[in-house]
Amino acid sequence: MFNEFKQVMVDQRLKSRFKNFCFGGLWDLPDHMKFNGQLVHYILLHRVEQDNKLHEMWFCINDRPVCFGLKEFLLITGLNCGRYAHNSKYVKALEEGEIFLKKIEKKKSINAKRFLKLIRGGRLDKEDNFKCCLVWFVHCILLARDLSKIVDIDTIRMVDNLSFFERYPWGKESFALTLDYLKKRINFSRKKKTFETKRVLSYALYEFL
Repeated sequence: MFNEFKQVMVDQRLKSRFKNFCFGGLWDLPDHMKFNGQLVHYILLHRVEQDNKLHEMWFCINDRPVCFGLKEFLLITGLNCGRYAHNSKYVKALEEGEIFLKKIEKKKSINAKRFLKLIRGGRLDKEDNFKCCLVWFVHCILLARDLSKIVDIDTIRMVDNLSFFERYPWGKESFALTLDYLKKRINFSRKKKTFETKRVLSYALYEFL
């Protein structure tokens, strides 16, 4: 998905602008980077339950306690994990973005696949095209939504105010969803039955792994 996004950003000025935006640090991730499912599975098997640690996960690796929380997520990704804006500022940003929403969204909803066609279509001016690229990046990369999923209307509204959009703690959003999926219980007995019949054993992990 990330490689596909890079192919969309072929315009040099568009690319330069994105690299100078709050997500720019993720642009230079190496192309050969692959998700290591075996490593993540190994770590999850060494998880230690902590009742009072709702916003982090603890593991015991080689008899040493290891924490994965918001601080670690920030160090790895460089994303903004600060405070959310005051509710009144958030509401104001959404109200101001209503015109942009109507310009982009002719129907009641738009999925990421149609959004990508809109970006590639060339009918948008450069400013609107850049905003659409940011929304697509948040939807497909940071929040790991499928291309067929509907893009969040509030995200489309919010991007019309670029300064507010850049200050928004997207790292917190991505971290919360990632942690939620990592904490999901795996029904190993059911997976065992699937393996015995289909000889395939796997489970799904989502969000910004």
